[in-house]
Amino acid sequence: MTKPVVGAFVALLIALLGGWLWDASGNSDLDRALRASGLRDDLREAHTSLLGARVDLYERNFRSASRHLEDARRLLRRAEERGRRLGWQDEVKRLDLARSEAEIDEAQRLLRQLDQGANPPVPLDLRPSDVRMARR
Repeated sequence: MTKPVVGAFVALLIALLGGWLWDASGNSDLDRALRASGLRDDLREAHTSLLGARVDLYERNFRSASRHLEDARRLLRRAEERGRRLGWQDEVKRLDLARSEAEIDEAQRLLRQLDQGANPPVPLDLRPSDVRMARR
C-alpha cells in the first residue's frame, strides 16, 4: 500500500516540478517583454516632455519649459539604464543619449538667458523715486 502512495507522490512532485520549469521559461520572455515596454514608455514620455518644453517656450513659460527638460533628462537616463539591463548596449549606443543630454543642457542654458532677458534684474540700490522718474 505504501508503494502506490509513494509512487503517486513522486509522480505529483515530478509534475509540479515540470510545470514550474515550463512556467519559469515563459515568465522570462514575459518579463523581458515587460521591461522592453517600460523602456519604450520612458522614451515616449521623454519625447512628450520635450514637446511640452517646446509649447512652454512658445508661450514664454521658461520655468515650466525647464522643468519639462529636466523630466526628459531623467526619463532618458532611466531608459538608458533599462536598455543596458536588457543587454541592449548596441541599441542604447545607437540612440546616442549622451548627445541628447548635451542638447538638453544647451537648451537649458539658452532658457536661462531668455528668462534673464525677459525679466531684467532690478538693481539693488533702486529707490521708489527712481521708478517714478522713469515713468515720466
